[in-house]
Amino acid sequence: MRIGSSAWTASASNRGQTHFQTPSQIKSRRPSRLQDSLFRPASFVFRPRLILSLFPRFPFQSLESVAADRYAWVRMPPPSRHRLEDVFVRLRREGRKAFVAYITAGDPNLRATERLAFELERAGVDVLELGVPFSDPLADGVVNQLAAERALRAGATLRGLLRAVSALRRRGLRLPIVFFTYFNPIHRYGVARFVRDAAAAGADGALVLDLPVEESAVWRKLMERAGLCAISLIAPTTPAARARQIARAARGFIYYVSREGVTGERPRLAAGLGRRVALLRRAAGRTPIVIGFGISTPAQVRAAAALADGCVVGSAIVRRIAEIGDRPSLAPSVGRLVRKLTTPLKSAA
Repeated sequence: MRIGSSAWTASASNRGQTHFQTPSQIKSRRPSRLQDSLFRPASFVFRPRLILSLFPRFPFQSLESVAADRYAWVRMPPPSRHRLEDVFVRLRREGRKAFVAYITAGDPNLRATERLAFELERAGVDVLELGVPFSDPLADGVVNQLAAERALRAGATLRGLLRAVSALRRRGLRLPIVFFTYFNPIHRYGVARFVRDAAAAGADGALVLDLPVEESAVWRKLMERAGLCAISLIAPTTPAARARQIARAARGFIYYVSREGVTGERPRLAAGLGRRVALLRRAAGRTPIVIGFGISTPAQVRAAAALADGCVVGSAIVRRIAEIGDRPSLAPSVGRLVRKLTTPLKSAA
């Protein structure tokens, strides 16, 4: 289903859950207020011509810049240094590869997430990927699904996660932070509002797993204006022409899914991975490629690093967090695991 099409709706009164209606049902609605006719979240209707007639001096330069939500005209903070891109430039200059660590934000709680972030930085992580807990994580395997469930039970919200990122920056965390999320929480929060708040908190980018490139022009424009990287995801089943289109739009890095299926630990890397990454490299140019899904051992980290500019380890770390829970030994134990995983990258060229 194409997000933003007339058949996809998200009710503002059902806490972000989606439901489906026919175009005739949507058309039959008669809004009672002008504001609803412009920005009603329930039908996600966007009428740019009417907006421009009402605001002839609208601050945006093109229709692509207008977000389809009521916060579209919110002033964005000035773009910051591209901390994420700088990391890959530095690593390339040093002949090293990036280690990206994924954890689910709020598992076991947001205070623990903050402690883990500092421990991961000390353990040699180059980029921190924070998963936004969501009730229907279709791309995640059982380990990450359970982590999202624990985080939601502990009261994690997107607003709370943004506050936690802001606290990490105030306390001196220098790691680039990337959100790994589905579109629904962002849509519920407000697209432009999320971009503004993420930039103000000190985030560096976001990867939206289920936002097709054809539907992402507004999202990418807002991210660019805020100085954030809109990271692209390419799967092994992505056709070559579409992979080139996605690669051209990528900022920060390209997240390449190593295998078909969901996240989770695997005994070995997928066959033919090197050939597929080499083909993608031609389209990516100098945009870094990072391999994720199914990487969980030092040997797999070494193999993935030899093929790309870095790798993502998630489920193995999340499983360790689940095993220990909110105990004093949590951060030190995760740190030991990550130091073992990052060892091969100290010499990978």
